[in-house]
Amino acid sequence: MFGSSKAVISFLIKVCPSACRKTDEDGMTPLHLLCDSDHLDAAAVDVLVEENPTVCSMKTKVDGSTPLHLAVARNASIPVLKALIEGDKNALSTMDDRGRIPLFVAVAVKADLETFKLLLAKYPQGRNVKNKVHELPCIMAARMKLSAEILALLEPKEHT
Repeated sequence: MFGSSKAVISFLIKVCPSACRKTDEDGMTPLHLLCDSDHLDAAAVDVLVEENPTVCSMKTKVDGSTPLHLAVARNASIPVLKALIEGDKNALSTMDDRGRIPLFVAVAVKADLETFKLLLAKYPQGRNVKNKVHELPCIMAARMKLSAEILALLEPKEHT
């Protein structure tokens, strides 16, 4: 599947639609595998998300990652991230087994500014979420020495 065209993936799904919902022994669907690969293609993600959007917030058995966690960890392009978010906005607030929403993963991998802008535009409450060690994204980002611009974006906002 990796490196396959959108047409090939669409054909495979048409022949066996349930395949995109199947999981391996680690609980990874084809979308998880694609998002955790070096061949992360927006067109392929679009096809898999369109066929079964609920897969976007499915967690793996290994570490509880969703496809969005995996894509953020791989520094995926904005079109890929948008497709995953539009597939299921719940993925933005889903915590992995380490208590991280995708915003924390972006901090951990020192993602680019556009990734932070997208994640916060779609889930502004994320800046107020604490991980398992009760740390806000801005605290983790400061510890990781992220840019002042990213730190400003991550500043917690008052609930209104």
